[in-house]
Amino acid sequence: MAAAFRVGPGAAPRRDYHDQMGAAGGGSDADESFAVLANDLLAHHPEVTEGTGFGSNPGLRVHRKIFAMLVRGQLVVKLPASRCAQLRDDGDASAFDAGKGRPMREWIVVSDDSMARWPDLAVEALGYVRSTVARRGASVGSTGGEIQRGGE
Repeated sequence: MAAAFRVGPGAAPRRDYHDQMGAAGGGSDADESFAVLANDLLAHHPEVTEGTGFGSNPGLRVHRKIFAMLVRGQLVVKLPASRCAQLRDDGDASAFDAGKGRPMREWIVVSDDSMARWPDLAVEALGYVRSTVARRGASVGSTGGEIQRGGE
């Protein structure tokens, strides 16, 4: 499995994929596809950073929020629950369970059989998570950055 790399302000430049995996190559097609996907998103979206997803899985974040990660050789992305349901119903994805015994409603797994869809779904997830961060920012009041809650 590919190691997680931290890329962002002040971080060392990202190493070449083959340097990351070692001279023998050690990674799978999914590892390499995720590395290429990460490089592309990091190059074209300055707000995207790389680190870990859940646990030690390689992941991509926007404004410190995870939007995509590689889990057991499959892409996992965060999308609106209705979009996740649509992709599951169409057979393009399956539910993601983070090991807690129940699927997470806004997370789906896109298998390595559908790698051709990974870039589009990762960009869609980036847009979705970016919009949720923007909406949360709009609800921050003038009380020192705390979120305004009714009745408080």
